Amino acid sequence: MSDYGYKPGNCQSLVTPLNEGEALGRIAAFKNAKAVAWYFDAIAFYSIDDAGKWHNSNYRDNLKEELVRLRIFDENKELHIWRSNGQLKGRLREDNEGDKTDFADATLLLNGTRIDKSGDTLELTEE
Repeated sequence: MSDYGYKPGNCQSLVTPLNEGEALGRIAAFKNAKAVAWYFDAIAFYSIDDAGKWHNSNYRDNLKEELVRLRIFDENKELHIWRSNGQLKGRLREDNEGDKTDFADATLLLNGTRIDKSGDTLELTEE
């Protein structure tokens, strides 16, 4: 197999659907995590420390009004919240819980004509 493509695998995973209140209530449980939020006017990336504090100058307290989509990942779970028909909905995926499921592990090639590296961030852009 080449360096870029799909490799089938399987894991154990439990998916729990959440209503708006349940989804927003699960956010505080994430520690040592990463998040990406899509707002109506911006996209922001966050690090969440072991005390649950979000680090990014674009953090917004009014998620219920401004959020379009949010994905939070830690080592063992993912919280995905999205806006549908004006309301927020969500799902919590927990690894090593529930039934076995199949997945495709992908290594994708990213393209860009300009590469900027700053610290541990790599940005590829096209002219």
